[in-house]
Amino acid sequence: MTTTTIRSVPRGLPKAAIYLDDLFEVERILTEAFSKLPKPRSVSFEYQVNSELKMTTHDDLIKHGGETSSFALLVISEGLVFSSRSVVSLYGGLNPSIDFPYELGDSAWPLYAQVQQIFEARTSRLKKVVAQTSMPTFYGLYGAMGALGLLVIPGFVTYVLRHKVNPAILLLIPLYALIYAPVWILVRTDRKKAKIYFRHRRDEEKTRQSARKEWVDKVVLVILGAIAGVIGTLITRLLIGSH
Repeated sequence: MTTTTIRSVPRGLPKAAIYLDDLFEVERILTEAFSKLPKPRSVSFEYQVNSELKMTTHDDLIKHGGETSSFALLVISEGLVFSSRSVVSLYGGLNPSIDFPYELGDSAWPLYAQVQQIFEARTSRLKKVVAQTSMPTFYGLYGAMGALGLLVIPGFVTYVLRHKVNPAILLLIPLYALIYAPVWILVRTDRKKAKIYFRHRRDEEKTRQSARKEWVDKVVLVILGAIAGVIGTLITRLLIGSH
């Protein structure tokens, strides 16, 4: 007797921030798939926001505005085994998931690939790195280095200032920060929630460009301030030591 393993269609999707453009494209893919069944079915969609608020039209979503990490796209049709069921779901910090109605059968495989591609396109480069990284290791480093920074560095600075130790050793602190920064960034990226913005992608571009410029300016100021502080400390210690 020959046995074969039946592979089920995957459910997990990349953790991404999607827009109405992406949601409507998923609807188009599903509508087209149902129309091509041996017994074509017409479907409509409903939207569940924050587990309680239900909407039925695109205009409802646009008027609602904002964003959420708790969202479900429901497909509605009298011809389905379940007349109403959730297809795409976002919930908190978990990866988004997709559950195709039974009626779509094997056609769900290429449909999954199409929906996955939509989410993949909205996944940041950092999230793609995180998806391919052993995050438990980085969470361990994150905790250990964070504790080191809180418990050891203040005492280390005090010791250097109170005793006649070469103040250049304080340069170990920015070195520590340079090592800790990528670990912190990866962990923070992994903890970000998947979400949907109730607006079109094009409306987001101008806002993002402005916010990005402001963020870069702040980072530059913080780095310059930290460097100036270390240099000031070194100069002060050298002047005191010369007298």
